[in-house]
Amino acid sequence: MKKVFQRDVSLETGECMRASIASILELDIDEVPHFRQIERLGGKWLPELFGFLKKHGYEFRGTGTPNRHTMSECSGVDGYLCVAGPSGNLKGAGHMVVYSNDGKLVHDPNPNGGGILSVEYWWMIHRAGDPERVLRKN
Repeated sequence: MKKVFQRDVSLETGECMRASIASILELDIDEVPHFRQIERLGGKWLPELFGFLKKHGYEFRGTGTPNRHTMSECSGVDGYLCVAGPSGNLKGAGHMVVYSNDGKLVHDPNPNGGGILSVEYWWMIHRAGDPERVLRKN
């Protein structure tokens, strides 16, 4: 995991998602599409995300939520997950950060810090072809 910080922290065009994805994939921020801008320009960001991950050898296998899963059930990318929740800095805004799959915040891409107030969901991103199941059985 490489700590990548967002350059834009505004509500309208912030890039926390972009920086979080760059962090877990160990890329520079400019190597990751600005998904928020794609959406603002009328595009569909989710297919762009799937295509981007596939191009880099990863796949999106779903969304984990606290009432249905635990983070430890998902190996993520080398044990790291993109996690979303209400911003600790910007009232009423969502924010994305990086957690380890043991449920600990390891990187807030906002250079001002603040993290998230609670966990709403996390993305299950894995290396393509990884035989491990998304959710491990106990």
